[in-house]
Amino acid sequence: SRDEKTVPKNWQVWVSGKGEKQHKGVRVGQNGGNVYAEISNSFNETKYDYMFSENVGLNAMFNMIGHYSVSRVKDKYYFNASSAGTTSAKSQGDVTFQGNAIMMVNGKMVSSTPFVYSQGYNTSFPDGFSNLGGVSFELPTSGTVMINLEFNYHIIFGSAGQNHSSTMTIPVYIRTVGLPRN
Repeated sequence: SRDEKTVPKNWQVWVSGKGEKQHKGVRVGQNGGNVYAEISNSFNETKYDYMFSENVGLNAMFNMIGHYSVSRVKDKYYFNASSAGTTSAKSQGDVTFQGNAIMMVNGKMVSSTPFVYSQGYNTSFPDGFSNLGGVSFELPTSGTVMINLEFNYHIIFGSAGQNHSSTMTIPVYIRTVGLPRN
């Protein structure tokens, strides 16, 4: 058995069936909540699409690039993301892009946060990409978490005001250190 004073404060302690205190070796977050793996990743995804319109066809596909991360600030964990999109079809009309980060906890949607381009800090993206801005929110202290980055574009073209839209979802599995707390 280990003396409680030798176990770091932020490590989970449990009592065995014999009444001995032992440690699991897993840091626990504030109030014994989830401890998330801190990550930083980029993505570059293409959705192939077809539009029945002259000069468009397969050019209706679109591409999304961006970054996402999980970071810890003062015992709280945050999900952050930024993104930009482009399509070859933009030469045929007016294109708008939108994005949302949809948080799922234990398989249920709990929030949908839109990407926002603000006057503050924004990530730079290559020429030809429309910057959607960013999103940031606190992760829950319990449950199994998944974030779906959902992007879409809408194009209006031609003298008759034809339109087309398409959607893509990028799943981000938020890993915990040890089992998620429920």
